Amino acid sequence: MGDPIRRRRLTRRGVAIVAALATLASCAPHAPRRLSHATAVETTVSYLAERVARKEVGKYSVETHPTFDVAFVEFDDQGRLWDLEQVESMKRALASAVQRADGAGVGIIAFAHGWEHDARVCDEFVACFRTFLDAIAADTGAAAAAAGVGAPRIVGVYLGWRGRSVVLPVATQLTFWPRKRTAERIGAGELVEVLEYLDLFTHRENDEGRLASLSIMGHSFGGTMVYSALSSTLKARLVDALERHAHAPTEENLVHGFGDLVLLINPAFEASAFAPLHELADALGTCSPRQAPVLVVIGSENDTPNRVWFRTGRWVQTFMQSTGPRSGGPLLTTAVGSYDPFITHRVESVAPSRAPAPRTHVSDCACELPIGELSPEESRMIGDFLRTRRFASPWGSEDVCEECEGGLTLGTARLTCLPGIIPTRPVWGVRATDDVVDGHSGFFTRPFLDFVRYLILGALSSSTTSE
Repeated sequence: MGDPIRRRRLTRRGVAIVAALATLASCAPHAPRRLSHATAVETTVSYLAERVARKEVGKYSVETHPTFDVAFVEFDDQGRLWDLEQVESMKRALASAVQRADGAGVGIIAFAHGWEHDARVCDEFVACFRTFLDAIAADTGAAAAAAGVGAPRIVGVYLGWRGRSVVLPVATQLTFWPRKRTAERIGAGELVEVLEYLDLFTHRENDEGRLASLSIMGHSFGGTMVYSALSSTLKARLVDALERHAHAPTEENLVHGFGDLVLLINPAFEASAFAPLHELADALGTCSPRQAPVLVVIGSENDTPNRVWFRTGRWVQTFMQSTGPRSGGPLLTTAVGSYDPFITHRVESVAPSRAPAPRTHVSDCACELPIGELSPEESRMIGDFLRTRRFASPWGSEDVCEECEGGLTLGTARLTCLPGIIPTRPVWGVRATDDVVDGHSGFFTRPFLDFVRYLILGALSSSTTSE
């Protein structure tokens, strides 16, 4: 019959080997999803509903749509660019957008996706990012036409990586921490070079008299990537502002961020990594009324992955770590968007509904988003900005502290400052209700889009006025 103990050991070893083989067999390919071409492929959102169209479009790293473009730039697990030609294709797309706009300018939105996603042509976030860009282009185009001016060309830069490293649903849950470390490596790698190019491009366009804006968005581990790439630069600029604060009038003491706005949505990194930036912003105290936020972290009220699973995983990971007086346990185990001491604002819908929060729906490579039409008042406001390049920021008035605590209306969104918060601080931590950001990933909504638009217009107006 043999030794029973030996049989049990062999059985356990066999189970372990089978589990390892199953995990390896379920691994997603470590390879780029989009190929590079010297030219872009012309397509539309509706055309991609056809399987043949998806197969053809998926061969290109740049998509040209009637009112917007999307350039895909992908990174390997070590933070290196998969293909340098993707960056060259992105540069050509930006140059083409400038020509298409014919002097009206370019609006760039760089987006880093999170866990369990990649740059495949019909990945859920790829499909919804297209629809999001389409909505922005439609809003801008309608406003520009009503104002009798040209509409800026919208260009999305999709920062892709292997967020989905396995294909089996059960095994996927085991990849959370390896994917977090991968996101941190990408942030410390060549992502910095890509973002720096986009920043230089917008500065060059503005210097030549053409409107150009750069907004950088990171969701979940994509927020980890972006923060890892830009946190040192943002800290340095806050330190510089602190030094100038002692020698220059407050009106002149603006904190200059990276691009026009860095926006992290339910980012999956610990609050301890964010603490230095938050403390530097606090140390600045009173800022210029022309100061626009340079970094905004949005955490949703019902973000279960970050509020529950992130906290549990970090507790296990840091159980044996020592902490100092300024590095308490909650800082180490709480996701930054869920850490209450860092919250400075609250954003909600102007007309909250008792119905369940609207959901995103993806089918046949098409994404339906809860983004209704732009109101006539908001359209006129955008048109006025495009015509005059000036924008009266809601948080730039003399009585803004009192007004902000009472609530500022931003289209379909309402922004409220927590008591004692200076609205013109350069770093914001925003708590979002579920009708603005639903759960971990439901942020492509009309209130979210309106909120972001005010942030971008405020930053553009601030930079123009300060020149």
